[in-house]
Amino acid sequence: MSKVKVPTGLAAVILCASLFAGWQTLLIVAVLLLLFADVEDVKGMIVRVITFYVGLTLFSAIWGLIVDGVDLVFDSIINFINVINNWVDKPITIVNIQQYFITPVTGLVNIADDIVSYLIVFAKVAFIYAFISKTATKETFISKWINKYIDKAVNFVNGTEASK
Repeated sequence: MSKVKVPTGLAAVILCASLFAGWQTLLIVAVLLLLFADVEDVKGMIVRVITFYVGLTLFSAIWGLIVDGVDLVFDSIINFINVINNWVDKPITIVNIQQYFITPVTGLVNIADDIVSYLIVFAKVAFIYAFISKTATKETFISKWINKYIDKAVNFVNGTEASK
């Protein structure tokens, strides 16, 4: 079976567009390009895009664990105080703890969560722009972390760090 000749730029655009459609679409597009398209450098592009998406997903999951962990700690404190209040004659008031500590910290975590969510979308757009224009991406703390992950994953796929 002969393969279809696909321009490298078109393959790059298709891969980048599939980033917004989810990981299932990205994997389907990658497999179809590998099976049916005759594109030079397609393996490197596919590895780079998939590892970026995995790195972005991994970073999002880690950040979600941090935000959920803060909520878990504060909910546990409130529930623990409520359990103690069921057993004692003079209950502990949660209002002061919640008003002066839990609510401000939760508000700060929500602000940080909004900022990180924005930076994740920015990292995705910056990666796509840099990938298509073949330029270096702008360094943010998210893209720096993801780029380190991409470099390690690409080296692993190429077999240079497989033995470490």
